Amino acid sequence: MSSVRIFVAFFVLVLLGLGYYYVDIYTAGKKMEEERISSKALNIAANNISTILIKKPGKETILLKKVKDSWEMVEPVSDKADNEAVKSLLNEAENLSIKDVAGKVSDLDLKDFGLADPSVVTFELKNKSGVTLKVGDLNPAGSGYYAIGKSSGDVALAEKAGVENILKGFYDLRDKTLFPFNAGMVAKITLRRGDFKITIVRKSANEGWSIVSPIKADADNMEVDNILRSFDEARVAGFIDEKGADLAQYGLDEPKGEITLSDGGEKLTLLLGAKTERGGRYAKFANKANVTRISDDLLALLPLTVDKLRDRNLVKIDVGAVEKIVMETSAGKLELESYPVDKMSEEDLPPIKGWRIVEPFNEKADSFVVSNFLHDFATAKATRFIGEGDFDFSEYGLDKPDLKITVITDVGEKILKAATKAGRYFAVVDDRDAVAEIDEKVYISLSKGYGSFMDRSLFNVRSDEVYAIEVERMGQLFRASRGDDEYALEKPERRKLAGTAWNRLVWTVLGLKYIEKINVKGSDELALGKPDISILVYNVKSELIERMDIGPLSDKREGFYAKTNNDGDNLYKVEPAFVNERIVLALEGLIKE
Repeated sequence: MSSVRIFVAFFVLVLLGLGYYYVDIYTAGKKMEEERISSKALNIAANNISTILIKKPGKETILLKKVKDSWEMVEPVSDKADNEAVKSLLNEAENLSIKDVAGKVSDLDLKDFGLADPSVVTFELKNKSGVTLKVGDLNPAGSGYYAIGKSSGDVALAEKAGVENILKGFYDLRDKTLFPFNAGMVAKITLRRGDFKITIVRKSANEGWSIVSPIKADADNMEVDNILRSFDEARVAGFIDEKGADLAQYGLDEPKGEITLSDGGEKLTLLLGAKTERGGRYAKFANKANVTRISDDLLALLPLTVDKLRDRNLVKIDVGAVEKIVMETSAGKLELESYPVDKMSEEDLPPIKGWRIVEPFNEKADSFVVSNFLHDFATAKATRFIGEGDFDFSEYGLDKPDLKITVITDVGEKILKAATKAGRYFAVVDDRDAVAEIDEKVYISLSKGYGSFMDRSLFNVRSDEVYAIEVERMGQLFRASRGDDEYALEKPERRKLAGTAWNRLVWTVLGLKYIEKINVKGSDELALGKPDISILVYNVKSELIERMDIGPLSDKREGFYAKTNNDGDNLYKVEPAFVNERIVLALEGLIKE
């Protein structure tokens, strides 16, 4: 075949392909697009609409206008519109589809379709042209509304949900935001409920709130922020009276409460009146005439006492900076001092400093107990404050306190005194001008004695010093060890071990504490017979660091006897839970992982 014939054949094929594309694909797509457009009731673009006019028989006319990027209500009142509601309306208008066509307008009696006196929605476009939707009755099946749209002259059946979203009412389209302030903008808050009034101001950035009236004190930042958040989220539940001429009928001539918010410049005061019959409460802004209905929850947020918004923490202290603790009670004086931990491994947990008791005896303290105590001290709260200003300490038993705690840091000290009187608990910090009432749990958490702080650990070894542990229980031997980067179970079988199983075993063993120490020097009681459990701890050189034999159970069954190879003068009692539960779970973790 010549090259000319080949070229002609190829050219013909190309022409046939283009013809197929035009006829079968392009024209089919164009037809689908035309059908899609023809199925639209209005054929308008939401972003091209500048004005919306809604007229319903027997209802007030609603006129909305777009101003820059937001919508304003012009009629029946001048106010902001609900932008989200308007956007929803416009989206429905753009996508409102026709379900069926009843016929030409000229051929039908419009009364039969409710279109003789229809609801009318007119959309004015940016080019000042207009598109109108007329809506009549719901069809007998309840699936759509009879409507006239575009300029086709047809009475069509438009989808029900879409029409109802377009025919929104006055309440739906009006902005229902109660406070125009964003919570983060508020610099000053004044709240009044009944006869009680409180004023709070924001400190400098990120430093919280202060009460400035009726007393000067730190505010509870979280409580204030929660109230502000509720104000920010509050919405108008109903628009009652635009003129508000007779405030007495709404209880707004003598408001039950007031909320005043200021951003440092503009100030708004919301007046809270009587309850409405529908369960809300009447409200209005002092500088506006209209009366609205809001949730009754808003009044309930307002405090009746200063303690509701006052910071009820007894002390403010950085627990990490504490160097010394002195506790004085009728039982005597207890003094603890911190010391730096010489070495910490990746496996070690807080605290990052150690503690020792220096009075009445010099011995190691349980650092975790001390840390928990300092946490309780730093987070202790008053249930309420009493005795503001000048007061008599003796009235609350604080002239001779049952407990005095002095906590010393590198920048100063805090002194807390606490006492019980007539079954109640009172405290004062740094002899300030306010007495706090505290609950029994707070008092007990701060009243720890010498025995509570003693280090009762039976293994005096750090986790980073442990390289192998053997546990013999009920005739079965378990041995686990660690290398530089891996862990191994050596007995009763040999295999790799997960780090979590190793850590659980180590912390279970090193966490063993005694509940009682018994001096048996020179006594034959030191011989316990065959132990229930033996625990051996080895270092990196496979040298035995410590051995602990546990068992048998004591006569009163309150604990198991235990002895260590490093202390020949004492027996110890340990909790049954260690023998029966904790060590069992740790060993099961070695063989069941």
